[in-house]
Amino acid sequence: MVERRRGIRIIAFIFYSIATVSAMRKVWKLWKAYEEKQMRARILQDRRERAERLEANRNRADAADIRNATSDVDLRLCVVCLNNPREVILLPCGHVVVCVDCMERLNGTCPLCRMSFSRTHAAYVS
Repeated sequence: MVERRRGIRIIAFIFYSIATVSAMRKVWKLWKAYEEKQMRARILQDRRERAERLEANRNRADAADIRNATSDVDLRLCVVCLNNPREVILLPCGHVVVCVDCMERLNGTCPLCRMSFSRTHAAYVS
């Protein structure tokens, strides 16, 4: 009878050992799958952040191009009406900021520096 109990204990120990190894293997596989999922999530997040930075840089570059393009156009337009090209030099300040139409409505004051002007001259801006 003692031998029989000892045999049952050995068989139980073997089955418990196999079950423990099997469970640990399952836990190991689950842990590796979790780590892989986390790594993929980090890679995707890094890619999204990189894409957002590139898009922001692109938008900043586009905005700078637009500002430069509009500033080139703005430099040639009358500061009063923003429609006609700049055509008149206001003297003595020397600013070229208004068209002929708006020069007549200024009442002798430069719109840029607020200095009174006494003479005007035609300007040919190219």
